Amino acid sequence: MCATIMVAGLLATAPLQAASAPEAALEPRVGHAFALDSGRPVYREVHDPEVVDGELVADRVEYVDPEGKIFARKRVSFEEAPLAPSFRLEDTRTGYIEALQRTDDGRIELIYRKREDEAMERTVIDPPSDVVADAGFDLLIYRNLDRLRAGETLRFPFAAASQQQTVAFRLRRIDEREVLGEPAIVIRMEPDNMFIRWLANPIDVAYHAETGALLRYEGLSNIANPDSDENYRVRIDFPPEGVEPQPPASD
Repeated sequence: MCATIMVAGLLATAPLQAASAPEAALEPRVGHAFALDSGRPVYREVHDPEVVDGELVADRVEYVDPEGKIFARKRVSFEEAPLAPSFRLEDTRTGYIEALQRTDDGRIELIYRKREDEAMERTVIDPPSDVVADAGFDLLIYRNLDRLRAGETLRFPFAAASQQQTVAFRLRRIDEREVLGEPAIVIRMEPDNMFIRWLANPIDVAYHAETGALLRYEGLSNIANPDSDENYRVRIDFPPEGVEPQPPASD
């Protein structure tokens, strides 16, 4: 999608009660997260999707530490708005909470708390018609993979609970190469503002070139290191069956 075409057009044609997703997202899957700086495993994210009539309605995610203990949970609901789903993430180690919920008058409330001893931050906003949130950016890429592969750029406001506002982002293809033994298209998500881009690290995601399945995520995690309070920078691999995840140090 070029800059002159609004993402709102995609929202207008999208099903409101379910999310069109690749077949891989309709099955339970596991993401293996490694710290980008050290290559060590830091957690696994275990996805248990809820599927109705072949469409993704919700996703329940458990975050598991290297010792096998569940330390955080998230539920994402795509029923009201697939590209800006309601969600709630809670980390029991620190009391971290990040959420988006809808109000009765059609607005959205962004909820954030970094630690349990801090006050909960809440902001209610009138969302732009093309707003994207949380796992909705994954669906946005999947639905527009052909456009991105052709070199078009998608621009959209992202509802960031930690920032208590929407932030302008863009998506663009940066590479086509093999990832986890599969042909992949690599998409970069980064701030649309040039000056902010100089300060912020991008997020790179790799999708299977034929099926649209997510293969790899590289960038800032939604999970914080409990020892530093800073969110991990991670590589998360979603390997096909029979393929081992690849920690960064092995490249």
